[in-house]
Amino acid sequence: MVFVNLALLARDVGEMQSRATTIYGFMGAFVPLAFMAVCLRLYTRYKFAKIGADDILISIGFVLYIGLMIATIYAVMYGLGLHMKDVRHETEVSMQKVVFLKLPRQQCGFTSQVLYPPALGVIKMSIIMFLLRVLPVDHAWRKPLYGLAAWVVASESAFTIALFLQCRPLNFYWDKTIEGTCFDQPKFYYVDASLNMTTDIIILSLPWFIFRHLNLSKRRRYELLSVCSVGVFTLISSIVRLPYLHNLNQSKDPTWDVVDICIWSIAELGSAITLSSVPAIRPLIAHYFPTFMGSRSKSSNNSGPSNHAPSAGSRKTDIAAHASQTRSNKPHWLSYTELEDIDDVSPGGQKRSDSDMESQRNILTPSQSVTVPGKVKH
Repeated sequence: MVFVNLALLARDVGEMQSRATTIYGFMGAFVPLAFMAVCLRLYTRYKFAKIGADDILISIGFVLYIGLMIATIYAVMYGLGLHMKDVRHETEVSMQKVVFLKLPRQQCGFTSQVLYPPALGVIKMSIIMFLLRVLPVDHAWRKPLYGLAAWVVASESAFTIALFLQCRPLNFYWDKTIEGTCFDQPKFYYVDASLNMTTDIIILSLPWFIFRHLNLSKRRRYELLSVCSVGVFTLISSIVRLPYLHNLNQSKDPTWDVVDICIWSIAELGSAITLSSVPAIRPLIAHYFPTFMGSRSKSSNNSGPSNHAPSAGSRKTDIAAHASQTRSNKPHWLSYTELEDIDDVSPGGQKRSDSDMESQRNILTPSQSVTVPGKVKH
């Protein structure tokens, strides 16, 4: 693909207006934050726990996000952000291969269309996997979460496939000079927006039902709920985009008006990657800046007595003693499963057997807890 100087696209350079600066400004704000968040997240998991499915998925989502940003940069070089009257006809067809101009869409380009659904779906899957990671293996909400994960995969996959089938031949999508047909795209995109908002509401609501039944301190509960605050911003983004989506359907200046949808997509995905990584990064912050995070041991000791199952009290005492020894060099408020990741190493440094780990999980039910110096395990 040949890069095109924006000045060459204008009929009258002196009168040309461009919103390219706005697009690049949003990229400059959200892409570096997302990059740092993913890097710190992976480093934290590697150093203090294990890299899990949620970390792998958020990394894939970031790669897709970068792909979308590259497609957007190409689109800007072909005229995205200019008034339609300033874009030469010979450049328009090339631009439409990258950027979606003629019909409304929540994303800023055809390539972005193909990248956006899987990127958003993978990020949502990462959040779901995070929730599964912090829940006990026998928790009642695990099955609904798996069902939600299946729905996200199915819906985003179906939508991505439909994007390639929206016009026949596909070339008709960006070149209306040839013969072809497209299905009712505006309705298709409105349905997609509605489904995305519904999924956002579910992801936003589920943690309030899940974590209220766990025996957690208020501080720990708020830490876990923070990861799902991502749903608030994505939901707001979807709502804000709806009027732009409607207006773009009737726009006579799509290369200019589509920028509003584009920048909201950049902000939505970038903030989702960043915010969903914050809870995973907290152990790193607590390790190097303990005073910044505050004293956890004090709040834990003042949170009240732990609930012990009378039939397993002596065994819990042994587990607490072992946990105190094996966690001496680890942050003392890692998530439920991350604490299990530390516990699967015996005092002698050998990997514990699966049967031993399963026995420990059977003791530590969601309604029970183990008191560890400076930490309450749930």
